[in-house]
Amino acid sequence: MELKYTKTSLVQQVGGYVHMVDGVEKTDDIIVTYYRPVNFEGTVKNFVLGDNHELWEQLHDAFETKILTEWMIELNYPETDYYVCNLSKTIKRRQDIGNITAAEKTIQKSEEI
Repeated sequence: MELKYTKTSLVQQVGGYVHMVDGVEKTDDIIVTYYRPVNFEGTVKNFVLGDNHELWEQLHDAFETKILTEWMIELNYPETDYYVCNLSKTIKRRQDIGNITAAEKTIQKSEEI
């Protein structure tokens, strides 16, 4: 099952983020980004970060990885048996082969667990 969602960023507070850039104090807005499920029932998630934060992409990527797992669990897929592929945003079943964990084909729809 592919986890489809929208991502919307809005200014939460104008001029609320003060940070240093090349030794100079800079003021930017605080941005809130909402992640809303489109094709499944899941909670809306949000992430707040200062605009132009030096780790903007990395922190948002880490947050998206986290919420994909949270949504998978909300859909009653146990983390011990399933994971979400970050590239395709699909839930996949874990398959242990000795010390190696492999993945089965993508789950196309909700299934009885």
